[in-house]
Amino acid sequence: MLSRFRVVLLLMLAFALSACATSQERPPSPPSEEETPDLILKDVEFVEYQGPKPGYVVLAAEASLIEDEDRLFLKEVRIREIKPTQKGLYVRGDRGWYDLKEGRLFLEGSVVIKTRNRGVLETQSLLYLSRQDELVGEEEVLIKGEGTTIRGIGFVYEIKKGRLKVCQKVELIGQDFI
Repeated sequence: MLSRFRVVLLLMLAFALSACATSQERPPSPPSEEETPDLILKDVEFVEYQGPKPGYVVLAAEASLIEDEDRLFLKEVRIREIKPTQKGLYVRGDRGWYDLKEGRLFLEGSVVIKTRNRGVLETQSLLYLSRQDELVGEEEVLIKGEGTTIRGIGFVYEIKKGRLKVCQKVELIGQDFI
């Protein structure tokens, strides 16, 4: 007979694998070596709107505008909520590309998502889809929180719902499960 913990764990894994579909959208492409930025700005701060309401503040140590393609190349990127909610969402990455037309932001390097009460997610890249209000990633992910660590590949974080799904090869590492 399976222990109660194993049944719960199997149900969680089955749900995560069946309900997880990473986005088919591709991240905006980085500038090529031949492209010369039309404008370079230092210590940039701009607001990402969600419809008519301001949603998040995007900060970058440097932003290079490639005007004819409506995208920004960003270095040392940080994202935070304008009005901190209970989630207390904070995201950072080494560099990124922001598609001004589509409202998509791609981050890579050492990418970290922090929430006030739910822990920390670490990965190498993510795509922020502002229209869906989702953060998605396809690479290895490590989630740390209150004595438990979850490792897997790929994730979808539905920001408004506070729902995180790890997509593949989910491994739960923790203490005192029984």
